[in-house]
Amino acid sequence: MFMQDPQLFGLKSAVKGWLSGSLFFGAIVGGFDVSVQIVLIIIGLLLFLDSLYQFGQTTFVLTTVLFFVLGGLVIFFAYLGQVLIQYVIICVVIIIVAYANSVFKRVRHNLYNKAKH
Repeated sequence: MFMQDPQLFGLKSAVKGWLSGSLFFGAIVGGFDVSVQIVLIIIGLLLFLDSLYQFGQTTFVLTTVLFFVLGGLVIFFAYLGQVLIQYVIICVVIIIVAYANSVFKRVRHNLYNKAKH
């Protein structure tokens, strides 16, 4: 019997780690209002936890943490390049589109299963 090599990289985990790190560190570095900082930190942490606790799927903890830190580095360079607000807005739009797509897929799947029975 042969052992399978475990997969070390997950694209979904990498993207979620990058986006969560970008929002989390963007809230800290950006100098936004306190309310905006709190919202960005909460969204970043929830996205990070969502990436770590994927039910029924393989979890790539190292990939998530590594890309969380890389997202923070990108935020730092966006801050230095004075494009921080635009970058954070792009990150938020990506998150909204991705989760809306996930919700629509789930609703479509549920409607299909109801119509099937």
